[in-house]
Amino acid sequence: MLPKKRTFTEDIDTWQVVIISDPKQPLPRDAQILRLIDPARRVEYILGQPQVTLGQSPCCDLRLEWERLGELHCRLEWKQGCWWVIDLESADGFFVNGTRYRESELLPGDTLTMSDRTLDVDQIAVAELV
Repeated sequence: MLPKKRTFTEDIDTWQVVIISDPKQPLPRDAQILRLIDPARRVEYILGQPQVTLGQSPCCDLRLEWERLGELHCRLEWKQGCWWVIDLESADGFFVNGTRYRESELLPGDTLTMSDRTLDVDQIAVAELV
């Protein structure tokens, strides 16, 4: 039996690519796959399900052991036709393009900062991949 959540990690040309996908929670055909890119550490996170929890807890879809990152830090969610980041009452929160929010839309070209990490935001249309 396959695990409910799937996390794939692959090193490609010294970049680490982490894919979060759950076949039981596919993105709608009109959705965008969310890419979070950490150029300083050469890591790319590809989110292929409509809701992803992020934090240090083992129950998170994307578990990151970053300093000052909460156990359940935030949720990334495809809703109303775009990606949103929602704070889950973390102590340090997150910043989009340098401004702190409790909830914010994420657009290609934005930056998402949590802890001491800044991630570049990009998206790929699901329809382009099928």
